[in-house]
Amino acid sequence: MRMPSNEPVMEFVSDGKYHTAAYYTMRGWWRIEVIITRGSEKQSVFFDVGL
Repeated sequence: MRMPSNEPVMEFVSDGKYHTAAYYTMRGWWRIEVIITRGSEKQSVFFDVGL
């Protein structure tokens, strides 16, 4: 089921570590895409999470 986009902003913690919080509207399997933008370059990675 397609859900609306949830785009929390990450905060720098230290030594390449970041923190964020997101809200999930229902239980089940979620595919999370993390997009890293540095200058004009973008990279992304996907995580599959069961809640």
